Amino acid sequence: MVHGENSTIIQYQLGNVGGSKSLPEKIALELRPLIAFRDYHGTTHENTALNTAVASLPGLASITPYTGLPSLHLAHNAGQLESSNASWYRNFEYEAERARGLDFTEDLFNPCLLRFDLRPGAGAMIIASTQLRDAARVDEYRQAEICRRVSIVRHAPMKDAFVESLTTAADQFIVARGKQKTVIAGYHWFSDWGRDTMIALPGLALTTGRYDVARSVLRTFARHCRSRHVAKPFP
Repeated sequence: MVHGENSTIIQYQLGNVGGSKSLPEKIALELRPLIAFRDYHGTTHENTALNTAVASLPGLASITPYTGLPSLHLAHNAGQLESSNASWYRNFEYEAERARGLDFTEDLFNPCLLRFDLRPGAGAMIIASTQLRDAARVDEYRQAEICRRVSIVRHAPMKDAFVESLTTAADQFIVARGKQKTVIAGYHWFSDWGRDTMIALPGLALTTGRYDVARSVLRTFARHCRSRHVAKPFP
């Protein structure tokens, strides 16, 4: 996932299982992305309001299912894209929701089919994003994320593999809120919770030496503080 963006990179690589002689000369990989476009507390069901149109350019497919919501852009290196057979896939069942007594079935929409011609050394690449991206830059995005994580590890309070893993994991709770930083208490179910943030802040930002992040988080929450007048008891 590209840090700071609504972007996920998916890559498929053809392995050399059993030696190259055992592989067929041509292998086709077909992918059918399924979309929901809904609040994380809800579920999607088949409806006629969804815009099924797919805007296609070389190496890019864009879908805007509902007015007022962001478009989904699929940057890819597929050899072929088909959108004529777009359809709903019905009745996905979610066991956790079933156990909680919630709506546990969902319909997902498949806007297109991407067909890749796989060969040894050449993989399939897709970037699903709310921003326009270039699949040819996948390796660049990957290297940038590796470098970013290495820089986070440098803030670890000691040279220990477990502590370094915790330092890297702590970074995942810190997100941007406008120009400042905040802490997501329970991504993705909860958003900013003041109590959880103040409890976690020392471990997330002070122990790891990220004082600029701590300062930014405090500034974010300071904008939402209210003064309370405590009534004096009667004599």
